[in-house]
Amino acid sequence: MTRSEIEKLANEILNKYVSRGGAHKQFNKICESENIKYREIKSNPYKFAGVFTKATNEQKYIIINSNMDNVGRKNFTIAHELGHYFLGHQLKSHVDTAINEECSNKDPIEYEADYFATCLLMPEEKVIRAVTSMLYRLNKGSCTTPFCITKSNYKIWATICKYLIERYGVSESALRYRLKTLNLINITMH
Repeated sequence: MTRSEIEKLANEILNKYVSRGGAHKQFNKICESENIKYREIKSNPYKFAGVFTKATNEQKYIIINSNMDNVGRKNFTIAHELGHYFLGHQLKSHVDTAINEECSNKDPIEYEADYFATCLLMPEEKVIRAVTSMLYRLNKGSCTTPFCITKSNYKIWATICKYLIERYGVSESALRYRLKTLNLINITMH
């Protein structure tokens, strides 16, 4: 699928299941409505992040490692596994061990699921509105995008970053990736 097709699908899911708040607050509702059982298991966080699979009785499951210490990372993993489901990817019998919020996986279906996760968790229109509004307020009436993050304005970036991480329930890595793909930030630490 193309990025625009993935973005469109993520927006359709948002419109169907998320009336207010972020998608990360509606994971239970989405799973329940789609008859997907959600489970957490304890595992080494460096060996297992999550998997979308099906039991022998055809029950669909999203299984996530409960030992992930970053809530944003956990939310991204859940959204990634939902991506496999909504994108119609072939169910796997093995576990995703290398989900990467920067979308640099080599396997095309992993790349698609990663991109779906960023779109689901951080809808384009809402993110653009939030970033431009904050830049305008924090820069005292000036709002230029892409915002070039430098040493001299790093405090502005830190404020924006903290707010958006909390608002969208994501990690800083996922946020940076989404803002770069939307051409909202540029990091030049001179």
